[in-house]
Amino acid sequence: MAELIQTKRELARRLKLSETALYKHLGKMGAPKKQDGGFDLEKVEDFILGEQGKNEAGTPEYKDVSYARTLKIIAEYQKLKLQIDEMSGKLVNKAEITACFVRWAQTTRNMMLSLPNKLASRLASAKTDVDVSRILKDEIDKTLSAISQIDGDNPTPAVVKPKKTIKKNRKKT
Repeated sequence: MAELIQTKRELARRLKLSETALYKHLGKMGAPKKQDGGFDLEKVEDFILGEQGKNEAGTPEYKDVSYARTLKIIAEYQKLKLQIDEMSGKLVNKAEITACFVRWAQTTRNMMLSLPNKLASRLASAKTDVDVSRILKDEIDKTLSAISQIDGDNPTPAVVKPKKTIKKNRKKT
């Protein structure tokens, strides 16, 4: 059963409106009227909230100050919640992420651009196409492995040491 409010003063208090604002709303066409000894609180509230129109941009235009205050409080709460999440580490600042990515990209670029100088003498001394291919593949794999281990806070890559191959000592005869 709907809650009936007896007086306009009580209705204004329950809706957190001034009596003047309530009178303006109730004076409009289609506003719920007092019936059966009172105002139906739910119908009046729905009428006032539904009366909030939209401006030309299509965004809500709040004529009711108390409703706008409620929205402001909700927005402030959401902002505080985001700040708490950021302080607890659940959220990361966009500028920090961007700076980290830029450092990573610069380091990656520098490592890839250093390959020709590193490989020039080894490639020049390669005897066959297979040797060239192996040298390039090995060095690119090492570089990509080092890039994959770059830490965003410390973009200096870990040095990846080549695997040592054991050569048997041959006796010269």
